Amino acid sequence: MNRFIKIAIVLGGYVLALLVAVGGCYLRSLLRPDSLTQTAPNMFAFGDELFLVGLFVLGCIPPTALGLWFLRKNTVFWNLAALAILVFAATAPLAEGMRAFIKAAGLYESGDWMWVDVVCLLRTLAIPLLVIGDGVCLLIAPAPRIRLVLAIAVALEAVTGFYILILIMFSHRFF
Repeated sequence: MNRFIKIAIVLGGYVLALLVAVGGCYLRSLLRPDSLTQTAPNMFAFGDELFLVGLFVLGCIPPTALGLWFLRKNTVFWNLAALAILVFAATAPLAEGMRAFIKAAGLYESGDWMWVDVVCLLRTLAIPLLVIGDGVCLLIAPAPRIRLVLAIAVALEAVTGFYILILIMFSHRFF
């Protein structure tokens, strides 16, 4: 299979994911009674947007995995990708540590530190998706050294996510 056919297959997968997401959102709106949406239309519109994005992201996993599979022979790509994934995974415990520092030091009331806390919160909310994505890369990676780097990245994300889950369950201080 040549390069252009591989690119066409992957792009076709993304188009199919978009069509499935739009169709799913359309079916969801058809099955919902109109009287329900009239009570709070903006909230339902936002919910539909989240549903559309969620379906699209889930639908993008197979073509992305296939594209990564096609790139298995390119070790330069995999070395750079594994390094970037590891560096980004290292920001998860840093973000949660920064959030703990901001709360412990009482800096949350300052507007500047509030924005830092919001960015760190967004980073920590991405952990479940990144664990899945890094895990897919770990399964597809061609070389043992690259798989080791990706395993460390998955472990960093998973341990930080588990720590946040413990905070939510026992101390109720995530937000």
